[in-house]
Amino acid sequence: MSSSVIILGASPFIVPLIRAAKKRGFRTLVCSNLPDDPGLREADEPHLVSILDEEVIIQIAKNKRPVAVLSAASDLGIYAASVLSKSLNLQGVRPEQVEAVSDKGRFHQLQQNLGLPAPACVEVESESLPSASFFESVGYPAIVKPFFASGSRGVARVNHYQDLVAMHSETYQQSSGRKGYVFQQFLEGYEEVGCEAMIINGKVEFLESTYKFTNEHHAPVGHCVPGPLNKKQIQNVSSQINAIAGHLGVEQSPVNLDIMLKAGEAPVIIDMGFRLGGNLLPLVMGVAFGWDPYDWAVRMATERTIAPPEYSDCNGVVGSLIFGSMHVQIFTPELKNALTELVKPHALECVFDYEPGVQLPVFTQGSRRFGHALVRTSSLADYVHLLKGVEDIITHGGNPI
Repeated sequence: MSSSVIILGASPFIVPLIRAAKKRGFRTLVCSNLPDDPGLREADEPHLVSILDEEVIIQIAKNKRPVAVLSAASDLGIYAASVLSKSLNLQGVRPEQVEAVSDKGRFHQLQQNLGLPAPACVEVESESLPSASFFESVGYPAIVKPFFASGSRGVARVNHYQDLVAMHSETYQQSSGRKGYVFQQFLEGYEEVGCEAMIINGKVEFLESTYKFTNEHHAPVGHCVPGPLNKKQIQNVSSQINAIAGHLGVEQSPVNLDIMLKAGEAPVIIDMGFRLGGNLLPLVMGVAFGWDPYDWAVRMATERTIAPPEYSDCNGVVGSLIFGSMHVQIFTPELKNALTELVKPHALECVFDYEPGVQLPVFTQGSRRFGHALVRTSSLADYVHLLKGVEDIITHGGNPI
């Protein structure tokens, strides 16, 4: 009988992880409380249960005796996996390691303690809004981020104190566990880029940046590689990650990052998680560089020793296009067909989460998407042109522009 692994979450971004575990010969026990999640259909054994219901999942574990607990694409998912891994004495990052980077306030403290570049920041821990003077050390504009939340939930730019008056209570409550948020310096003149890395045997063995594109709600609509980091910047970011991993004692883990870049300045890590990214980032890396990050994530959790991946140079530009609507509309056959035809010449994969006829949610965070495409183009300009085409088609409901 094959060994089992528990996988927490079943969103479209978890499906490749489920497939990688099955390819390695593991029986997949997949947990989600969302019955329409596609990962439940991929699972050998689906369980309709919240990933945060530790008591129920531990009972599943006692009955099935898994060799690992896995997750991806979600800070809450990887935190839940770390709690279960510790409870069951299995391999994997531990809750205190996850909290040290995924909690935005604690991560800023860690950066300061290690002498790493970081934006100015104050923590808002009180249920009542502090006075305007409390925020003067950071100034405006600024970014607010719940201490602990998945994706772009609760992230917003604030231009003056009255913005905080309007959003404080909601932002405070959107943090899971420890309530509150960071009020963080907006880094003028910087470019935000994504990044995926692998820590193997205590040091970074793979790191690549992405050009990152977001909508007005800060939800990612696309990533593509090769990214903008040069060799010196890659070495700098790798050194920062190594310092963090060494301090926390992390030996094996994927790493997902958001980085701010500005000419003549050291790269600044603004977000970090010990997990694979969402928005097809691991698939983009796998296609572009010839190795499978999902497979390495499974191996990290199930093998005692692991060698660094071997990878090749990127051929052309490989990227993700995330389909999401900025207004309430019905998903029509015309919209589906228009998107399919647009990406067809470049598509390595095109997936829709729904059949036509459903009302699409407003794309305020990554989970509110309605599909994606994985594409290869000959240039960054061609990729950006595709991205703009997707936006135009969705805006106009698939009708001719």
